Amino acid sequence: MVAFARRRGVSVTEWAPIKVRAARLMQSLGTPHDVMMFIAPAEQSLLNDVYLCLPDKGMLQTQFPGFVLVDRSELPDNLSTLIAREDGFEKLYPDIYSKRSRGRRRRREK
Repeated sequence: MVAFARRRGVSVTEWAPIKVRAARLMQSLGTPHDVMMFIAPAEQSLLNDVYLCLPDKGMLQTQFPGFVLVDRSELPDNLSTLIAREDGFEKLYPDIYSKRSRGRRRRREK
């Protein structure tokens, strides 16, 4: 079952290695649609809240310590996508697609 998780108040130097780990996981699993990573502005300036989507919550516990499970509905608006398989994304995850940063979507659509 797909699991969503969040880690609050993370600096770029902290989330960059998480992105590398998530990208490697995605690649090792054959680039599935259900491995994603997003950031959203945190309450503190210069920090972000990091959101992961993984195929299984067990992966969260073993590979991404410090994250807590959240409901998919808790994903905020204005997400910036760091990792996602784009082909078919809008059809598979219309709710998440609508929460992604509009500026990023416009750049991709041009």
